[in-house]
Amino acid sequence: FVDRPETNVSIANAIPEPEEEAVEEEADESLDITKGTPVKHEKFGKGRVVTINGDKIWVSFKDGYKTFRFPEDIENGFLQL
Repeated sequence: FVDRPETNVSIANAIPEPEEEAVEEEADESLDITKGTPVKHEKFGKGRVVTINGDKIWVSFKDGYKTFRFPEDIENGFLQL
């Protein structure tokens, strides 16, 4: 048995809080996209936004519905407004 001096260190104080990551919500807010917004895709042509749910956007094209990443696929030009 090793005799150690008592310390008043709590585990909660010993573990650093994770740093908050900067969330770039400005990009989402600057995109004025709602249901019915017309978009264009290089392969699928012209379409209209049907639904936006979290990080997904559904678009109706002539050949059917397609799902894209939101807002990444708009910001990178994969879908054009």
